[in-house]
Amino acid sequence: MSVKGFCSSLSLVFTTLFSPQASLVSAQTTLKTAQVAIGHTSPITAAPEKPTVSLVGTPTIPKSDPIQPEELNGALEQVRWQVKNPLKKDPEVTKFSSENLIFKVNGSPFIFKSIYDLGYPSREESLRSVLTRYDQSLAAKKLVEEYNLNRIIVPDCHLFYIDDVPVIAERALPSLETSNDKKQELLYAKAHDDIELATQLATFLTLSNLGDVEPRNFPIIEQDNGVRQIAIIDTDRLDTGLEALVGDELSLSDDPTQSYGRGLISCLHSEAQIDAAIQIFMDAGKFPKEEMLSVAGKAKAARLERLAHASASG
Repeated sequence: MSVKGFCSSLSLVFTTLFSPQASLVSAQTTLKTAQVAIGHTSPITAAPEKPTVSLVGTPTIPKSDPIQPEELNGALEQVRWQVKNPLKKDPEVTKFSSENLIFKVNGSPFIFKSIYDLGYPSREESLRSVLTRYDQSLAAKKLVEEYNLNRIIVPDCHLFYIDDVPVIAERALPSLETSNDKKQELLYAKAHDDIELATQLATFLTLSNLGDVEPRNFPIIEQDNGVRQIAIIDTDRLDTGLEALVGDELSLSDDPTQSYGRGLISCLHSEAQIDAAIQIFMDAGKFPKEEMLSVAGKAKAARLERLAHASASG
């Protein structure tokens, strides 16, 4: 199937992007229930009842406005140039990834996500990955709203095309622009006693099947009113196994000097948080109890050993 035929099959229509009446259109993704799996291949097998999320009060969470087409106009020329010249450097553009084309145009309130359109044999697969990322962002946002996960934030995003190449415009979160891996590790450590934060993230992961869990992909935002939220900014990988919880914690157990790895347990900084996260995964009923107790128990022990080593090292 040609790229255009593939895009057409998804009913994604883009009309005169560069005209004064430019408009953005969303993928025609229908989410019949909040328990429809994020993505296209991995059905959620959690128990039909909603997980118990014990909200502590009702924090006031700032909400962003949906993206309007006219907001993009000032950045479109540079977005088009960067998509057409993905390996070149524009002084007005900041790149964030070497694997995917993710960049920000100076002065624009958006992060743009696309592909390195180099005509590789897997180009159609690459195009599909952008659309999947977009679908999964929409689904993640619906889950957060449906389950009242007010400590989780999914940035607003919209889809448009540069010729036949899909581009996602995601509203940037200003507090993350100066963030980095080390800062996020410190923020997770600072939140060691925030059980509700760990509980809501675990609940979100059991519902969404998202993987590649590490601080830089699920960064913490500290709001002006003191409320912490976790931003979901990487939605391109799915995991229907235990990896979202355990990650590579067990493989790191022989190296207690390494601060963190992938997986929710590797992100958390207290036994209470880890126990709360494991309980959420247990209650979801997606994995055999014996397997959960064995694998998660070993990962917990390895993580606590590394936290103790870090504390002793000062």
